[in-house]
Amino acid sequence: MKKPLTLFLLVTLLPAAAWAQDGPPAGYFAGEYEVVGRTPGPDGTALLDLLRIQAEGDRLVIKACRSGEGHLSPNPSPSETAAPLIGTLGSWSLSCHFMGDSDNYPRLSCYAVTDDAMEVPGLLNFWPARWEPPAHAQNCQ
Repeated sequence: MKKPLTLFLLVTLLPAAAWAQDGPPAGYFAGEYEVVGRTPGPDGTALLDLLRIQAEGDRLVIKACRSGEGHLSPNPSPSETAAPLIGTLGSWSLSCHFMGDSDNYPRLSCYAVTDDAMEVPGLLNFWPARWEPPAHAQNCQ
C-alpha cells in the first residue's frame, strides 16, 4: 500500500517543485509594460516609459521608447537573496525580482546601476500595460 502512495506523491509533487525552482517560462513575461521609477545616480530623475518584452528562447529582449534596448536572462548564480533575472536596459545593468499579480500578469521590480560603483541605484517597476497605450507613448514605435 505504501508504494502506490509514494509513487503518486512523487509523480504529483516533483513537477511542481521543478517549476518552482526553474521559474516561469520566458513567454510568461512577453508583452508591453509601463515603467515607473527613478534613474540611477544621486540626482536620479523620475522615469516614465513604455517598453515591450519579447521572449527569445530563455532570454527576454527589451525595447523601450525612451530607455533604449536590452535583455533579461535567468541569473546563472541563483540564491535566496540574488535577483532571479539579470540583464541590461540601455546603459544600465538590471537585477530584477518578479511576481504575478491577482490576474496572473507579471510585475517586475528592478535595481538599475551603471559602471559607477559608488552610485545610488535606480529603482524601476514594470507594470503590464493591458489597455490603450498611455499618452507618453504616442510617438513610440
